[in-house]
Amino acid sequence: MLFPPQGNVLGKGPVVFILSRKALHAIRTLAQQGDPAFAQLELDMYRLAALFVLERLKPQLLLDARQALRPAAPRLAQGDG
Repeated sequence: MLFPPQGNVLGKGPVVFILSRKALHAIRTLAQQGDPAFAQLELDMYRLAALFVLERLKPQLLLDARQALRPAAPRLAQGDG
């Protein structure tokens, strides 16, 4: 099943497309066999997925970081950190 990439009406925003398991397997196989174009494609897909996950988790990550660093703030302000 093929789905064309879709963005918003201005041509900006997220592009959503779906790849079948068969297509993903073919990309991975060709990348593992040393095809540089498919190796780069696989790497780019992993990077895009990681960015998506981090963007979704950003509010929680910031909250967790603030809570973890808050106890250290007074010591750091005094130069004891």
